[in-house]
Amino acid sequence: MAGRGKKILHIINIPWYSGLAGYAIDLARFMREEGEEVAFAVSGGSRLYDILRGSYETIPLPGRTAAGSVLSIFRLAKIRRELKAVFAYTGSSCFIAFFLFLVFGIRFVRVRAEKGLVKKNIFNRMLHRTAFRVIVPTAFIMDDFKDIVSRDRIMLLPPVVDTRAFGYAELPPEDTIGIVGRLGRIKGHRVLVEALSLSAGSAGQLRLLIAGDEKDVRWTDIRASAERLGIGNRVEYLGYAGYGLVPGIMRQARVGIISSLGSEAVSRVALEWMSVGRPVVASRVGILGEIVRDGFNGFLVDPGDPAQLSAKIVKLLADRALNEEMGRNARAFIEENFSPAVYRKNISGFLNSL
Repeated sequence: MAGRGKKILHIINIPWYSGLAGYAIDLARFMREEGEEVAFAVSGGSRLYDILRGSYETIPLPGRTAAGSVLSIFRLAKIRRELKAVFAYTGSSCFIAFFLFLVFGIRFVRVRAEKGLVKKNIFNRMLHRTAFRVIVPTAFIMDDFKDIVSRDRIMLLPPVVDTRAFGYAELPPEDTIGIVGRLGRIKGHRVLVEALSLSAGSAGQLRLLIAGDEKDVRWTDIRASAERLGIGNRVEYLGYAGYGLVPGIMRQARVGIISSLGSEAVSRVALEWMSVGRPVVASRVGILGEIVRDGFNGFLVDPGDPAQLSAKIVKLLADRALNEEMGRNARAFIEENFSPAVYRKNISGFLNSL
């Protein structure tokens, strides 16, 4: 496939690294491994721009306002002859890609891997029916498109996890649980702290590891909540953890927790927990209801319910054999469904059709 001349441009004009950004980067990486030339167009001066520019050709774009989108169109129009196809990951980037198609005939692919339902207005129907393909990571999102795009033009592409970096590891001896991800209200850290306080009397020396950068929640607020509940000494904050540090953090825990109140359209972190051999106790939101098989590789609970969350944590920590069995199930599930080999097989045929 190498040497095709033109490049595939991924437009993801958000300023932060998120599950959506990770999904885009994985797709671009596998395209490059298949011999495609790829580039990114992202918000200039952002963390995501800084992450990408050392590894990929990266074009800085202005913001996601209407004016920013128009300026982005003019900027990308200058390289139109270099482009083979455009992959659009957000609503505004889809508008940009749609315009490039209408004016210059550049084929575009809509990648829908963010939270929220698809808007089914006339413009959105026209836009998505113009797209060469719509790529989605979950069956739920795919079903949401059924009234807009014919099924044969929707590609279900589950996310991928690096099964090597996130290799299986035996459980540690300590009663430790962990949560990895940004500190934000939507992630439910306070619900988890309350669940921990309910679990503390039933789970020996139970402690919680928290890793992630501060967003709209501060670590000092989480610590204050833990101290009010009498469990301040059971909660440890590890700060922001770069990608290379995450596997080691996960291996320190016996159970991975995702206490989110919503979102989780991709939830790469859930797959990473499972890949290292840890069952996941997760809220029934987003993709989690599809990848966490209740009682097999983890447990599902209602979002925002600390009592349910506590009960499942205690169940796993109190029964090490069950904890180990579900951890092995989790790893096998990842290898069968979300490994690099499976992902590569999924995209190879698609790239040949571009």
